[in-house]
Amino acid sequence: RAVLLIPTWLLLVVWTFAAGLAVLGFVTNDIIGPALLGGLVLAGVALLVEGFPAIAWTPRFVGVLAFLGLVATAATTLAWFVETRRSPLSALTPWMFLVPVFGLLIGIAVLGERPDAWMVTGIVLVLLSMRVALDRPPHQPLVRLIPLESR
Repeated sequence: RAVLLIPTWLLLVVWTFAAGLAVLGFVTNDIIGPALLGGLVLAGVALLVEGFPAIAWTPRFVGVLAFLGLVATAATTLAWFVETRRSPLSALTPWMFLVPVFGLLIGIAVLGERPDAWMVTGIVLVLLSMRVALDRPPHQPLVRLIPLESR
């Protein structure tokens, strides 16, 4: 069981090293401080709620973790930022509606979940919302605001 705690201690060492670099001024930006503080708060809450973690670092777990970290998170984030340089956000943002739809569809396809009426209704509403958001001409707001001076 003690061997299973090695990754947890390793993460704590890496966090402490990063915090030290930030405090000493070697790493400075607007993100590092809040990220380290947020990570510390989340780790504290997780420790209180779940207890000290004991992770079984099996090859399957490492593979899933690598997939989630590299493909599902890093690759999609990179693709998002690449596309934001080429396309207006008003054209990209509606595609974010598909995240829960893909989650549901993967649950149906991989885990054998059975969609109920609420799930199907939700998927249909999301797809209709995407259609409305993507069919309007670019840079045309869905709602026209009237300035206070003209009233």
